[in-house]
Amino acid sequence: MGIFHYADRTKHVMHYYKYSDLDTVGVLTVNEAAHVLKLGRTRMYDLIRSGEIQILPFGRPIRISGRVLKAYIDQPLTKEERQLAQV
Repeated sequence: MGIFHYADRTKHVMHYYKYSDLDTVGVLTVNEAAHVLKLGRTRMYDLIRSGEIQILPFGRPIRISGRVLKAYIDQPLTKEERQLAQV
């Protein structure tokens, strides 16, 4: 009998979603949401901490609704953000 590693039982599969999938996907992990937005995890946590992206309260694991993420993407840019995008 080989050595059993606890980590072998808890492998998490990361799904790669596109914008068009967000209405039907249900919930995403922080990593999956960051991938959709093309951001790093740290920046994603910054957006969550600032309240710009709402999370679903499932206890310890942070989950983000696909519809909430899509609404964040669809919101219009502020004047300041448009100026930064032009630089």
